[in-house]
Amino acid sequence: MPPGLPRRRMPWRGWRLALRGTYVQFSRNGLPQLAAAMSFFNILGLLPAALALVSILGLFGQGAQTIDAILQVVAEITGFRMLLELREPLVEISLASSPLPVFLASMVGALWTVSAYVLGMGSALNRIYGVEEGRPYWKLRPLMMLVALAVLVIFVLVMLSLLIGGDIAQRLGDLVGLGDLSVQLWSIGRWPVILLLAIALISLLFYATPNVRRRRVQYLSIGAVFALLCWGGLTYGFYAYVQGFSEYNTVYGSLGGVIIALLWVWMSNLALLIGAAFDAEVIRAAQLAAGMDATAQIRLVTRDESRLETQARLIDRHADLAEELREGDQR
Repeated sequence: MPPGLPRRRMPWRGWRLALRGTYVQFSRNGLPQLAAAMSFFNILGLLPAALALVSILGLFGQGAQTIDAILQVVAEITGFRMLLELREPLVEISLASSPLPVFLASMVGALWTVSAYVLGMGSALNRIYGVEEGRPYWKLRPLMMLVALAVLVIFVLVMLSLLIGGDIAQRLGDLVGLGDLSVQLWSIGRWPVILLLAIALISLLFYATPNVRRRRVQYLSIGAVFALLCWGGLTYGFYAYVQGFSEYNTVYGSLGGVIIALLWVWMSNLALLIGAAFDAEVIRAAQLAAGMDATAQIRLVTRDESRLETQARLIDRHADLAEELREGDQR
């Protein structure tokens, strides 16, 4: 939490105010529009991230089987049968004699695009917290690249946890002497691991991207849990809608699956921003409950303001030149 946040239990009125403030943030800061901008970079980084995942699966010798399973499931759910045409090039990548270079090259491309997404997340969170980006570009961009690397690592771990089947678990179990028990442990134990990785990913984005100095590292953010709950609710509701009421395939034909995927990515980013807004409003409510004046502005300490000082000098210089031009025309 930021410095100055009181260590006391917040009353129920504070939680109610935080929920109401989240709704105000939703409309005032245009969270749906911010989520749409972030979704663009999600889609942009999808191809290099997919190539990285396929190539690393090739290192384990499970690339072809996993690609078949993924494409078949996605095609059946979305109705986008043209995805099956991607099988051959993806299998060739997974079966390449040197999958490691492909993995490294795709990771570089994914790192650049994901860092742009992380920058967009930071800009959105700055608006939610009511602060401006004051970190200079030469400091901000390398930091966001490191955050993007951590995001990619967590993403790959989550996807591997979802995609690695019992064959690899059996091999690992044989190595450590667990045998068939390893398959049972893996089928059950991977879900808590995936949940913890998802919470860690969201908490990392909430902590590292905005220009807000935290008092300590938060390994479990209230906003991260709230965002995950929102994401689960939105995903379930959207899935039920698509299965029961929508006619995307009838209206859009084979593009229906693409439309569904884009809408789901947008809703996922919207859930993240709603969780971040709730995080900010919890801080505001706690400060108000402690008697601090945080009605109009949350009391926060920024990480850096040197960029704002540089921008202020440029604005002042521009104003001086404009005034000189005006006075020169009058003479």
